[in-house]
Amino acid sequence: MLKVLINESDVMFRRGMYYFLSDFFYQWFNRHVEFFTDYTPENIAHADVIILSLCNGERYTCFPELRLRQKGIIIGLVDEKASSERSPFCFADIVYIMRRESLNEITRKLTVAWRAWLAGEGFSQYITCFGCKLIKITPQQRKILASLHVKHSVKDVAENMCVNYKTISAHKYIVMRKFRLKNDYDLFHFLDMLHNKNITRIFL
Repeated sequence: MLKVLINESDVMFRRGMYYFLSDFFYQWFNRHVEFFTDYTPENIAHADVIILSLCNGERYTCFPELRLRQKGIIIGLVDEKASSERSPFCFADIVYIMRRESLNEITRKLTVAWRAWLAGEGFSQYITCFGCKLIKITPQQRKILASLHVKHSVKDVAENMCVNYKTISAHKYIVMRKFRLKNDYDLFHFLDMLHNKNITRIFL
């Protein structure tokens, strides 16, 4: 029995993943699947497959809890196209699947990833963050993003920090480029995600 952990808040999409993965692993590998949705250290450690729903930019942030993994593959559900940028060490072996990809393409990617895992000689756990390619931002950018997240305008942030509004705008767009965020919607969705997950580690 394969253990699949799905960290996805959209109930309908999650249900579709249940049906698809159950059929996929039975038809292609003659394996039954047991699903979990509690994103706990124990489930992370024992899952054969971990599926993460990622907002734009999130693939460049840190997921230290994934260092608990002991086996299997990890799949990132994304809306953005593939990037040449490397993901942090904690999930450098992730397979990205776009939500709008065809079932044939998703099946192909999963087949390749699972066969590679079966053919592998073992699981290489990441036990250190030393040398990680994690994208970081400056303390000033962190302060600006924190102010923007509480719905302050660029002008308000500039006045509060006693700088020119062009400086605030420049830092905002530097951060957006770092995390491949296309517009303000992406930016604020990204900031909401960081806030909800209480992520401060990307700002170190």
